Amino acid sequence: MQNDEKNNQWGKNSPRQNPYQDPYPPNNPQGGFEPESPPSRHRFLYVMSIVVIVQGALGIIALLLLLGGIGILGQVVGGLARSEGFFRGNDHLPAFAALRGLGEALLFIFGILAAAGAALTLTAGILGIKAASDRSRANTCFILGIIMSVISLLGCFGAITFGNVIGVAIQLAYTYAAYMVREGKPSPF
Repeated sequence: MQNDEKNNQWGKNSPRQNPYQDPYPPNNPQGGFEPESPPSRHRFLYVMSIVVIVQGALGIIALLLLLGGIGILGQVVGGLARSEGFFRGNDHLPAFAALRGLGEALLFIFGILAAAGAALTLTAGILGIKAASDRSRANTCFILGIIMSVISLLGCFGAITFGNVIGVAIQLAYTYAAYMVREGKPSPF
């Protein structure tokens, strides 16, 4: 049996000349098969976006606890105001009821602002994950990062706590990561 091209069982112009040859042509000039790499993403923005999503989820949980606390506070204070011996002998019940209503209204307004902040944070985190792979979305993330940083800094005026400082640091790091993607700078890690 001859092994020349005429007697080849796959034909003269067959792309497969050897049954043991890789059926897929190599995709690099040196030979061999290399899998295509997934699209690269900016790791710093990706990691910061995940941290911002966690921060937004924790903000929503805190908001739900706050709204539940408002309802419990209203029931407890209202029950105290309606009890027999609480205001016996003085006429402060209307002022107390007005003050209770004002306190509940302020807590509700702060709850709405916290909901808006948590929703903004969650949205920014999701957009940041998408922008880590797509540079065209980085400008939106940068603007959202600036807005979140300003809101976080305004929250520090009430009380400078460890949680507020960490929140500001997270927002500033997210904003810087979005800036790096927008300017085309590589990830630091």
